[in-house]
Amino acid sequence: MFKINIRDKALNQLGNYINKTHEQIGLLIGKFENGELYINEVINGTGEADKSHCMFSQDLLAEVADNIINGRLEGSIVGWCHSHIHGGIFMSPIDIETQCKLQQFSQYIVSMVVDVSSRQFGIFIYDQQSGPIQIPSEYISIS
Repeated sequence: MFKINIRDKALNQLGNYINKTHEQIGLLIGKFENGELYINEVINGTGEADKSHCMFSQDLLAEVADNIINGRLEGSIVGWCHSHIHGGIFMSPIDIETQCKLQQFSQYIVSMVVDVSSRQFGIFIYDQQSGPIQIPSEYISIS
């Protein structure tokens, strides 16, 4: 288990776009340093969305990758985030599939799930033996 530090800026960016009538998705940008994951920025992922699913725009994903490679965006993709309209902080089967695809690039990729109705969030990793693991709140700090 590793510690996660979420910057205020990232939470503000997240708060600005999750309060919609349909699910939202985004990328978490930051770095893994000295045994701690830093989430510095959230990029809203425009694309298809409804009340029960959302998809990240391929064009925006390419733009984010280009911005990272060319130094216009500091850090790397350290995870993804999405909202649940119907309430609850959990990983659906589709969420698990998405997490597994991203986590193959790094064991430090996380999924942030936001419950729009309660405005609370949980952060998850996926373990092949145990399934989704929610990071305990004592491992998460906000600065």
